[in-house]
Amino acid sequence: MANMRLSARADYALRAAIELAAAHDGHVTAEQLAQAQNIPGKFLETILTHLRRSNIVRSQRGPDGGFWLARPKRRRTSACGTVTTGPAACLARKAATAAASSSSASSMSCARCAS
Repeated sequence: MANMRLSARADYALRAAIELAAAHDGHVTAEQLAQAQNIPGKFLETILTHLRRSNIVRSQRGPDGGFWLARPKRRRTSACGTVTTGPAACLARKAATAAASSSSASSMSCARCAS
């Protein structure tokens, strides 16, 4: 498999999506994500906004608020998107789907975005 360089934004978006997929509590706060993945808080907020506007994650404000993946485990797909920096969005979706279903992530390439 060829090496792929990811921007910090794409890397953090991918890590956030994987962390959300692995969450068992249903939702995770931005602060919890930032601490778990060692991501700067303000930068993560911007990334989560992009992911929310692209319908990859959902959010809720308030004391019981947080973020979670937009689609239930059984309905997640690996459709491509251009949320952060092109092909990285596709990888984020595929990684989140693979993490949620505990399947192998060895097939992380996408013919549509040639990543």
